Amino acid sequence: MKSCFRFGLVVALWFVVAGAVFAEPSQAEKKPKPKTDDAAIRELFQSLATAFNKGDTKTLTTFWTEDADLVNVEGKKTVGRDALIEQFEQYLSAGTAAQIHLNITAVRMLGPQHAVVDADIVLDPPPAGPPTTDRMAAVVAKQGKKWRIASLREAVTQQPSNYPHLKHLEWLIGDWAGRAEDNAEVEITSTCEWTVNKNFILRAFTVKIGGETKRVGTQVIGWDPLAAQVTSWAFDSEAGMFTGRWSRDDNCWTIKETGALRDGEKVSATNTMTRIDPDTYELASRERLFNGAAQPNIEKVLIKRVIPSAEKAVPALEKVTPQPHK
Repeated sequence: MKSCFRFGLVVALWFVVAGAVFAEPSQAEKKPKPKTDDAAIRELFQSLATAFNKGDTKTLTTFWTEDADLVNVEGKKTVGRDALIEQFEQYLSAGTAAQIHLNITAVRMLGPQHAVVDADIVLDPPPAGPPTTDRMAAVVAKQGKKWRIASLREAVTQQPSNYPHLKHLEWLIGDWAGRAEDNAEVEITSTCEWTVNKNFILRAFTVKIGGETKRVGTQVIGWDPLAAQVTSWAFDSEAGMFTGRWSRDDNCWTIKETGALRDGEKVSATNTMTRIDPDTYELASRERLFNGAAQPNIEKVLIKRVIPSAEKAVPALEKVTPQPHK
């Protein structure tokens, strides 16, 4: 009898202990740990960028102190939250605002109520002109439980670049499409974009015939310091490799291009690219040779800017239909 009682007592105690071990945590234990000031400040600026990119000026209002001030890259100072929001509304309503991305590089606490924040500002798309690095420094203040921006300064630093040699080609940035004048079944589409610091232009192109993709490729346009000339290097889905030397006469670029196909056949051509207006240029290809034999000229392909871009110009390589050599 005593042994049964002891056994029952042991089992009961086991359940009591197990219940204590495996019981759900208390409400106090469930409460999430409060954010550190550093994390809260970083979240403030990421939320600022998100609201700005959405054009949400109502939310933007909540990120500034009532007497906040901002000095932009041009040195213009705006004082007061209402004035700042009015300025943002004017800028965003123009419909040309770039998306902004903030990279917080440092948060330094000045005490329990104030901190200094440094950040890089990345604009997408980058503005026209020489490449720059945009930076900001801000003083933030804690009001109640929320951090708000009390003062912000913007600055711009110009980056070393070959942009001065390529600036006359900046109009190429964007998406383009056109058809051959003598054969409407031949369609050429392309997308041009800057590389970092605007040292090169990347051009992705596609050639379709009768709606079927025949060739895709990538062209890199840059400044060759040894030749002291704008030069391009192109590679296509047929393993072709081509080098072009560019020269400009007002609105017309002449590209002397030479290269080789996969099996070693030599090709060359003199291509011209004439800008007609900001959204149109004419492409022609003459003096075309294949292993020294003359090939028909391509007299005129009118290329127009695609606005807006519905899709990128380069499809997957596996979808390309191989084109036999002539």
